Amino acid sequence: MSKGLYRTLFLLGAACAVVGFPLIVMGREALGLTIFVGGLGTVVVIFGATTIVQGLRSAFRGQSRLLVPDAPVATPDHPSQVDQVVSALEALNSPDLPYEITAERDASGAVVSARWRTEELRWQGLFTKGQERLLWRMRVALDPARARYRFTEWSGTAKRDLSLTPGGVSGVAAGTWHKGKTAGQLSFRFVMVPGGDVTVTTPEGPRTSFEGAVAIRPRDVKIPVFRTLRNHGWRPPHDWWGARWFEG
Repeated sequence: MSKGLYRTLFLLGAACAVVGFPLIVMGREALGLTIFVGGLGTVVVIFGATTIVQGLRSAFRGQSRLLVPDAPVATPDHPSQVDQVVSALEALNSPDLPYEITAERDASGAVVSARWRTEELRWQGLFTKGQERLLWRMRVALDPARARYRFTEWSGTAKRDLSLTPGGVSGVAAGTWHKGKTAGQLSFRFVMVPGGDVTVTTPEGPRTSFEGAVAIRPRDVKIPVFRTLRNHGWRPPHDWWGARWFEG
């Protein structure tokens, strides 16, 4: 949201209060409440909707997405060898993408790891200071004996908040990790500090404004990874529509 629009909404809200409250005091409650409550409510709704839309646009601005075609190079009856699959997955990496994919061989086959690079917000206001990071990673175990794969996801956040209050300085620090498969998940954070600075750190680098947003969309990683595996004839242990649902 631009500062001009922010000021306009603020002035509209102030005008509703200035006009509506005197009407209520003067005995014209119906008209006063309509202007006061209805006007402020409209401003709040517009402000909230605009903030969310602008925040999402800002969060995904500059994020590249990889499109892997549905083009089989092998079949489940004659799947590709694990080394070929691992090479194809590692070849998905690019400096332009917000995530990275690595692989390690182990006694049972190979383990492929995908993780989202840094998505972090730092903000500094007159009475507040904070930091929040969004986290996501995935582990895919490859079984070359059966050309099968299993995967697990972890999503998390790490947050710190400092506030200056009449009672002194108060702070909160918290971190969470959640293990579980996702489908269509979106992790999104938006911060606005009109009288301060918000610094957003993404794989494309840092940028500073009075507002900022970060987002992680796991399907941007999962779709290329699982489409590559399926193109090479690999499948999950139980391949049905529910399994495919969690792959994007």
